Amino acid sequence: MKADKDLDKLIAEKIFGWTHEESDLLLNGFHPWSPSTDIELAWQVVEKLRNTNRVFCLASVVEHMGKKSALMWVAKWEMHDPEYRMEFALSADAPTAICLASLKAIG
Repeated sequence: MKADKDLDKLIAEKIFGWTHEESDLLLNGFHPWSPSTDIELAWQVVEKLRNTNRVFCLASVVEHMGKKSALMWVAKWEMHDPEYRMEFALSADAPTAICLASLKAIG
């Protein structure tokens, strides 16, 4: 999934618990809310999910594709509730990686 309004809508509703109507207003307003493209808003997603049972990590990595390579971001959540589980996402930009990994982390 790429950074777009659909991803932002999932974040609004599944992580922040906003209603369909509330998320529509935020996503289509004068200053659209877009955590999948805005790093400051993406960190709000991390803060919303962060607790003693979840650990978050963001790292810059190099993805090798044959003779080519690309700089990518990997976002990772480790959960210890009650058993260990890890979810991660890889993207060309940090906000998208954060949003995708966060959606995976909540199931």
